[in-house]
Amino acid sequence: MQQIIWYGNLNAVGPSFICAIITVSCVLFLHNLSESIIILIPAALVFYAAGLIFYFNIKLKKYSFTIIIIAIGFTLGTICNFNIYLQREQSFTAIPLNKITRFTGEIIEDSYISNKGISIHKLKLYYVSNDPEGVTAEASGNVIIFDDAQQFFYIGEIVDIKGDLYQNDSDAAFTFNGKIGSIDSYGFISLIYQFRADVRMRIEMQIESFGYPYSSIFKGLFLGLKNTIPEKLYNNFRETGTLHLLAISGLHVGIIYLFVVLILTPIPWNTLKWILGCAIILLYLFIVGPKPSLIRATIMLIIFGFGKLLDREIDPINILSLSLIIFLLINPFSAFSISFQLSFLAITGILIPGRAIARFLSPYIPKFLNIPLSYSIGAQVFTLPVVLSQFGFFYPIGIIATIIIVPLITVFLWSGLIYLMLINISIILYPFKLLFTLFYTVISFITETLSAVPGFFIAWQHGYWYISLIVFILIIIYCMGISIKIPLNSRVRPLKF
Repeated sequence: MQQIIWYGNLNAVGPSFICAIITVSCVLFLHNLSESIIILIPAALVFYAAGLIFYFNIKLKKYSFTIIIIAIGFTLGTICNFNIYLQREQSFTAIPLNKITRFTGEIIEDSYISNKGISIHKLKLYYVSNDPEGVTAEASGNVIIFDDAQQFFYIGEIVDIKGDLYQNDSDAAFTFNGKIGSIDSYGFISLIYQFRADVRMRIEMQIESFGYPYSSIFKGLFLGLKNTIPEKLYNNFRETGTLHLLAISGLHVGIIYLFVVLILTPIPWNTLKWILGCAIILLYLFIVGPKPSLIRATIMLIIFGFGKLLDREIDPINILSLSLIIFLLINPFSAFSISFQLSFLAITGILIPGRAIARFLSPYIPKFLNIPLSYSIGAQVFTLPVVLSQFGFFYPIGIIATIIIVPLITVFLWSGLIYLMLINISIILYPFKLLFTLFYTVISFITETLSAVPGFFIAWQHGYWYISLIVFILIIIYCMGISIKIPLNSRVRPLKF
C-alpha cells in the first residue's frame, strides 16, 4: 500500500519571489530600452488585461492574481531598464575622450587590491580637463580605475587623476574606464566620511598588531581585505570551494550579530537587545562599506528581529525577494555584479531547495549535520552556473568543507573580536590570543588537507544565465509540489514550510 507524499507546496515560493525572478530576468536578458519597449511593455499590458479578464471569470478567477504578479514583474523590469538607459545617457564628458588628460571625481567604493597587486578604484566623475589647452569642463558618469601603484582611497574621498578615459561598452556598471599616470587626494566631501576613514584605519592598525599571518585572514573576514592573505592559504580556500567564505557576506553579518547577542545576554529586555544589536550591525556596515550582500543581510536581519518583537512569523523568501527588487530599482547595474549574483543565488538556494533537502534527509541524518549539509548543497546548486561561467572550476568537496570550516571561522572571528576589544589589557588578552592563533592553525590545516581532493574545470563562457534560469524553474517546480509514491512504513515525512 502506498501514499502520496508532497515535499513542497505553493507556500514554498510566494508572489514576491515570482515577481523578483521576472524583474531580474528582464534586466539580464532585455536591458536595452528598445527591447523593453518592443517586448516588455506589450507583455505587461497583455498580462494586465488577462488578469482583469480572469478576475471577472468565476472559473478562472483563482489564476488572476498570479497573472497580475507576472505583469508587475514585467513592469518593474521595464522601470529598471529605463533607469539603465537614463544612467547611460546622463554619462558624458564635455571634452572629447581622446583629448582628456586629467579628471576629478569622488570615490564611491573603498579601493581594493586584487590578487595580482593592482589597486582598483571606483569613482563618480565630476570634472575633466585638457591641461595642454588649459580647459576644464563638467562631466558625469562612473569610472573604474586600475592602478599599479597599490594606492588605497576611502569612500567620499575627492581625487584628481592624471590619465586617460575610454568608453566601456559592456554591460558592467561603469560607463568609463581610466588609465592613470598619478592620483592626488584633496580630502573628503564631508566630515562623516573623514570620521569613517579614520576609524577604519585605526581598526586596521590594531588588527596588524595581531601579527602576520593571523591578521591577514582576520582582515579578510572582518573588513573584506584579502590582498594580504598568504598565497598558499588563499589557494587552499579556492581549491576547497570555500573561497566565498573570505568574501564579506551575510554569513559574516550573522556571525557578528550572534556574537553581539551573546555579549548582551545579561540584558533582560529583548527589545533593547534587538535595538543595540541592530545599531552595532549598522555601525559595522558603515565601517566596512555598503556592499550589496551586507545591505541585504542587514535588511533581512532587522525585519526578522522586528517581526519577532511583534510575535509575527515573516517568510524569509519574501524579505529576500523584496530586497532584490529594491536593489534593482535603485541600482539596476547591480544585476551584473558577480558578488550580487552569488549573494542572492546562495540565499535562494538555502531557502528553497536547501529546506526541501533538509526535510527529505531529516529521518536519516542528525539535525546538527542535516541542516548545514542541506543548506550547503542548496547554495552550491544555485551558484554553480555563475561559478563555472566566471571562474571555470568547481570543487565538489566545497559542500563538505563549508560545513567544517564555517564553525571554525565563527570561533576565529569571535576570538578575534574579543582580542580586538581587549587589545590594551594584556593580562586578559592572552587566552583569546591563544585561541585566535589555534583556530588559524586548524583552519590552515583543514583547508590544506581538503585541497588535495580534485575538482574539475569547465570552460563555460556563454549562455550560463539561460541554463541557470532553467535550473531555477526546475527546482521551484519541485518545491511547489511533486507527488512521490512511497510505502506507508517509510520514515520520510511530508515537507511543510
